[in-house]
Amino acid sequence: MPRYTLERENGEQFNEYMSWEELQDYLKANPGVKQVITAPFVLGAEFIATHRRGDKFREQFLDKKIKALNPSGLSGPGLR
Repeated sequence: MPRYTLERENGEQFNEYMSWEELQDYLKANPGVKQVITAPFVLGAEFIATHRRGDKFREQFLDKKIKALNPSGLSGPGLR
């Protein structure tokens, strides 16, 4: 979900996470708020290195994906 920096009429800036369509609706509903153009938020290598997920996360993610794709639990080629 994209992060947008917005500014109130008093100059106070704040960040919101929403889709582009939600942003457009929000700006229409709040005429005293405008979008501020800022540098894009990029995950740096140091963030990725310090927030790395372990192998347990990968296993749990794959198990959930397999169950979602194969809810009957049948086995076969490529299925556990």
